Amino acid sequence: MTTATTTSTTTTRNTALTIARVVAGVHGALGLAGVAFFTLIAPEESVWVGPWLDIPVVALLIAAPLVKLGVALLPGLPAPRRIALGLLAFPIVSVVTVVKVIAYDEPESGLFLIVDAVLLLLLLLARRADRLRVAPLPTA
Repeated sequence: MTTATTTSTTTTRNTALTIARVVAGVHGALGLAGVAFFTLIAPEESVWVGPWLDIPVVALLIAAPLVKLGVALLPGLPAPRRIALGLLAFPIVSVVTVVKVIAYDEPESGLFLIVDAVLLLLLLLARRADRLRVAPLPTA
């Protein structure tokens, strides 16, 4: 009688990265919808300060959701690069939010900053989990 041994190779899923991808996708889609609404559909409802401030702010408001959608949806992107891309979005959003609160008198932008802080925390946890998964185990 012969015995066959089977080996199972399972990869652990980075739960924090999965949750971060979902949050980034939803938040990016909502951000992009908001930019589209206030610049294309109802520009008269928007507060415009002047072109020297409005053009860079709108450009960053378009860039940040696109980066978040890239974190969520880009196929085949390795986890470390996906995490780095997500970490890139946080300073962009933080600067734009501070400008929106001060220059545009829009304190409700703070809520989006809270969601971005949660996303930052999830990405940092995902980076930690990814590094622990890749690090070799010490041998005795």
